[in-house]
Amino acid sequence: MNEIFQNRRVVWTVLALLIVVLGIGVWLGRVMSSSGHIPIPEAAQPLPMPSVSVPAPVPIVVAPLPRPAVKAVPVAAKAKVSPPVAQPAPVPVPAQPPAAALPAISNAGKPLRQQVLPFMVMPPTAPPGVVAKIGKGEITEADLSDYSASEGCYGPDAVNSRKAAFMRMLEATVTEELLAREAGIVVSADDYQKELDRIDQGTRAPDVLDCIKKHFLFERAKGFPPEGRRRYERVYLRKYAQGPKFSDFMNTDQVQGDVYKTRERVMAKALEGVSFVDLAKEFDLNYSSHTYTPEEPKEDKKEKEGPMAPFMRWSPFEKEFIDKHLKALFPGQVKPAPIDEGGDFQFVKLISNAQNKYFFESLTLRRKTSEQYFDDRPRLPARIYDDELKNWLNGMPNHPMRKILQLD
Repeated sequence: MNEIFQNRRVVWTVLALLIVVLGIGVWLGRVMSSSGHIPIPEAAQPLPMPSVSVPAPVPIVVAPLPRPAVKAVPVAAKAKVSPPVAQPAPVPVPAQPPAAALPAISNAGKPLRQQVLPFMVMPPTAPPGVVAKIGKGEITEADLSDYSASEGCYGPDAVNSRKAAFMRMLEATVTEELLAREAGIVVSADDYQKELDRIDQGTRAPDVLDCIKKHFLFERAKGFPPEGRRRYERVYLRKYAQGPKFSDFMNTDQVQGDVYKTRERVMAKALEGVSFVDLAKEFDLNYSSHTYTPEEPKEDKKEKEGPMAPFMRWSPFEKEFIDKHLKALFPGQVKPAPIDEGGDFQFVKLISNAQNKYFFESLTLRRKTSEQYFDDRPRLPARIYDDELKNWLNGMPNHPMRKILQLD
């Protein structure tokens, strides 16, 4: 009976504990569902501590220990001071070049999303109406329009496209810049007036000239207005006014100095009797031989038929050349001075003049061209704002007008 009773007691105890735990769980669930957290008391009261009697501390007296005697040592003997070690000289740092100045940026009063940071600055845009800058000069849209319109006066076959206009204006601008840079030559107002008068007096197409001048607002009674005169000079007259000045510059010692020295050496050796064939090899000259007659030969025309016939026909130039350069020579004689008629230098030696046929040898020394000269000169800084024209010019890398430019 006692065992049964004890077993029931254990069961009831366990059931009671379960009921208590369930009750606490239900209470906590209601509290958390209503407030979302478990309440914590504002102030926790400390648990009462039992009183413990602590005996009073016993004072401890510690006698000082005797200090050993210390022998005095001189200051110099206390430590050995090492001699100072020489420090290496600082390596000089080369000064860095200053950074390129950025354009001034003002962000005052702007919200952050509207402020411009330095790395966001774009390269300068084209000035209004400007197509390209060449050195200190420029080409404008008005220039291209004026050229195309004035060139159109030559009729339906005129080459007056925008690209053609750009190339003609580029040539004029480059020539102007090179004359000023290389020789300090500037086309003056007097130069323009001389060309204007020369063209007016010597034109063989007055109707075309009238059409061109009319585009630039010319009136017979009043002449050109100032702006029309400026445009007429810039677009039409400039290339004619530059021509003689550029030719004179290309014949100076500055350009042709080496060629002139070669000319003197070839002339001296030719007069000494050195054969023209050997001179051609030594100085890299063009050698040729010809037979000229003072009048057209009375030969069978069949001998001058075929694809080469036009080049074999007699020309009045032969008689003129004989009279000027060969008639005074005897066979075997070299003309004592090179022929210079504005082009290349030509040296001639008469071989024979039998039966009125002048057989002679010729050497040709070429002058330095403008392209050869400017190949060794600094390029002109240039910027072309029109992408179409820039790509078109870049597509001709061997064109003289492209080679002289340093495009950015």
